[in-house]
Amino acid sequence: MINTAGTDLQIDRDLQPSRAWADSALVREIVRSVLAASTEAGCRGLIVRTEERSDRATVVFSAREHVLPAEGIAALTGNHQRTGATTQTFIALRGACETASTMGGSITYAEFLGLNHVIVEFDRVPMDGDSLTEEPPTSDETTARAPEFVSAVDFRPERPTAALRFG
Repeated sequence: MINTAGTDLQIDRDLQPSRAWADSALVREIVRSVLAASTEAGCRGLIVRTEERSDRATVVFSAREHVLPAEGIAALTGNHQRTGATTQTFIALRGACETASTMGGSITYAEFLGLNHVIVEFDRVPMDGDSLTEEPPTSDETTARAPEFVSAVDFRPERPTAALRFG
């Protein structure tokens, strides 16, 4: 997905196997929104990492420079003025936050260790041998929680029908 994003970004990858509960098409839109905002911010190089953290599947976009423009940061942090809430970047990233939330996920922005980060998280799919703390959602529950179950996002080009994975 990142390889086909059509941006001029230099992207370094550290992709560890990671599977999440999420709708693959919606996760792609979230990733596209972050990449588009990074390009708008003038970011020239990103570090993309995927991993599993306890019960969460995570993808982190990091850079030494600004990963997002001010409107993008405002959309993720909620720290904005009314005039900033009308920009295309703000609307796209605010929508991405709401989309992630409907699937039990989140998108956050942070600055630490000399880097700027956009962190996208979803519930992790239990691996073989893991005990389920809850059953996977039924079709009725899926409507309320997430549109469907798939393994979320692989950043290599895949057939459109292939399941998606982080890493």
